[in-house]
Amino acid sequence: MTEQQPLPEPVQRLLVERVDSIAQLEVLLLLHGSTPHAWDASRVARELRIEPAWASEQLSLLRDRQLLAEAPSGSGSYLFEPATPELGKAVEMLAAAYVDRRVAVIGLVYSRGAGIRAFADAFRIRKGDSDG
Repeated sequence: MTEQQPLPEPVQRLLVERVDSIAQLEVLLLLHGSTPHAWDASRVARELRIEPAWASEQLSLLRDRQLLAEAPSGSGSYLFEPATPELGKAVEMLAAAYVDRRVAVIGLVYSRGAGIRAFADAFRIRKGDSDG
């Protein structure tokens, strides 16, 4: 895979539909790379040098997006356990792309975030704006 080729469609869809930030991507890839071990928010926070509360939120979001599952112990730990084989394959492809084409992966995540921010900014009320 060269840097000029587009990312595979399953990777693009995964990033657009289920990953909001680079840090969230790092959480996903951390758990993917350590399968079958479970991680809790404090351990993720230490590993990635992020706030534990933020790590907890990202783990919950990734669970809600069907990429992680809560560990059976009920200890607040999570495992990489996609809801479907297709999601699992897409994450496998994403992990490979992140090694070989990190700039393309990061660019897609940032462009998605920039588009969302631009859309949200269109509705932001600014000081001095009026209704008509």
